[in-house]
Amino acid sequence: MSPDQLAFYSGWASIAGHAVSLVTAALVRNVKATIIRLRRRQRLHGLVADLMDICRRGQLRHPQNRAKIASLLRNLPVRPWNKFTPKGRAILAVHRALEHRVASELMEALADLASYDTEDL
Repeated sequence: MSPDQLAFYSGWASIAGHAVSLVTAALVRNVKATIIRLRRRQRLHGLVADLMDICRRGQLRHPQNRAKIASLLRNLPVRPWNKFTPKGRAILAVHRALEHRVASELMEALADLASYDTEDL
């Protein structure tokens, strides 16, 4: 193999190696994002279940439960377009119920929100 051919093929090999490393980095980033999304979804499912139990026991106004309520409010942000989607309206209903601290209203809002848990709660 001549030096010119060797330089030509090594240049292409370098480009191919760089492309493979970029694809690998993108896949790793996608896997990390998927893991983070799964953990967030599991945390939200746990919070919803805990708050439904708290409502059933009638301890919504108990000071020990403020951290869970604050955590749920943090993890369910209110966005301007929420009022245009059914899931967004359920999120707004949860925020409204937590603001008023009415257990029956909160249970209904959490049940509505839990019905959207198939993909992205």
